[in-house]
Amino acid sequence: MFPHPHLKPQPTIESVAKTSNLACRQFLSQWRSVLESSFLITTSCNNQVRLELGELQMPTLLMIGQKDTTAIGKDAAPPEVRATLGRYPELGRLAARTIPRATLVEFADMGHAPQMQDPQAFNKALLDGLAAGPGNP
Repeated sequence: MFPHPHLKPQPTIESVAKTSNLACRQFLSQWRSVLESSFLITTSCNNQVRLELGELQMPTLLMIGQKDTTAIGKDAAPPEVRATLGRYPELGRLAARTIPRATLVEFADMGHAPQMQDPQAFNKALLDGLAAGPGNP
């Protein structure tokens, strides 16, 4: 008897490997298809997001490291798609122009995690942005 009626024993690695081999192959096949068509998906999603950004009415503080090139799946994407991913300096400026009450803070020498790379600079920018108040983003 298992100690708790709602808890079930976890499957072993061996049993998962045996039963999921086909699932893994199917997933990888689907993932390849997604990557091949990701340029179209990315373009479509980006266009939809851009349309929605313009509807934001609240003050918005955008804080972006200018050396951030992070993008999920970027290293596995085809070269023509890879070149379009992770362009945050450009995307940050576009977002700031699109959001009516946006303020953009650019961290010139930082990447994906400015809050960890230079916590003092990040915290100062954040507090300054918050102190500006809702009337002055």
